[in-house]
Amino acid sequence: IYIFVLVPAQYVILKRLDKLEWAGVVTPALAVLFALAAYGFGQRGRSRESFFNVASVVEMEAGRSTGQAITGVGLFSPTYSTYDLGIKSTGPTRLHNSGKNAESLVNGVPTLRNLSVPMWSIESTEAVSEVTLGQGLEVKRHGDDVTLINNTGQVLHSIRVGNAINIDRLNPGQSHT
Repeated sequence: IYIFVLVPAQYVILKRLDKLEWAGVVTPALAVLFALAAYGFGQRGRSRESFFNVASVVEMEAGRSTGQAITGVGLFSPTYSTYDLGIKSTGPTRLHNSGKNAESLVNGVPTLRNLSVPMWSIESTEAVSEVTLGQGLEVKRHGDDVTLINNTGQVLHSIRVGNAINIDRLNPGQSHT
């Protein structure tokens, strides 16, 4: 737009005013104005909100009421900022962040203090904790058939048992053969 519109328009206007010698000052001034306008439009379209995504996987053995929860957290920040990231859990929890931050307890919640996130970046953190899930996941064998019964009290998603069984969703008390 600058080269194909503003420069020819500048030439026509300065030619009519008989001031072509001003082109040496007007051209850089237009370039600066155009750059500032482009920067302003770019800033206006950017998000100013931080957000995070969380994904958890619980590994547990059949017949046990406890399992290991591995939770991944990705924290996005549009500006350079530091955060205190706490994860509430019912059992002991360890937080990992590439060894950059020391874990501490804040009001009894495991917390990574001063987690720095560069501008327009995502910082990843992992939490590992022990979770109690009701009476666990029950497995019954009937010859070659295997039945899974969800006694956890929680809706379970994406259940995988070895390479043989994949279940998308299993509601509390529901079974799958």
